[in-house]
Amino acid sequence: TGLCVDVPARGVRVVDPAARAAWPAGHEARVVGERAISNGFLSATIDDEGRIAELRRADGALANAPDELGAPQPMNQLVTYVDRPRRWEAWDIARDYQEQATRVMGPADGIGFTARGPAEAELVVERAVGRASRIVQRYRLVAGSPRLDIVTDVE
Repeated sequence: TGLCVDVPARGVRVVDPAARAAWPAGHEARVVGERAISNGFLSATIDDEGRIAELRRADGALANAPDELGAPQPMNQLVTYVDRPRRWEAWDIARDYQEQATRVMGPADGIGFTARGPAEAELVVERAVGRASRIVQRYRLVAGSPRLDIVTDVE
C-alpha cells in the first residue's frame, strides 16, 4: 500500500519512500504518539482495548460523537453474536440475534506499529476472542489520503 502521484493512465511510477517530495506537502503519514498516527488530514488515537479513542480532522474537530459529558465515544467497538441456527445451518438468522450481542471488552493482547511513514503509518491491534479465535486489526493512514483504513482479519 502506498501513494503514487502523477501516474499516467495504464502507467507505472516508482515511488521512493525516502524521497519526501513524492508525498503531498504536510500530508506525510507519521506516528505522533504512543498509539497515535496522523497524516495532515486525520489523526487517530487507539485506546488500550484497540478501539479508536479519538479521531480528529485537520481542523481539529472530533469525528467521533461525544457522550453526554462531552467526551468522545470510542469507535470501532467489536461485538460478537451467538449463532445457533434453529432450522438451517448457513442462512438462518434468529429474529432476536441483536439481543444476544456481547461487546468484546478488555485490553488488547498486543498493540504496535508496523509502518511509521512517510508513505503510510500503521498500527496493529491483536486480541484473542473466545477459546480459539483471534482478531487482528490494522489501522492505516496513507500519505495524502483523507481516510482511515481498518483492515480486520479474523481466525
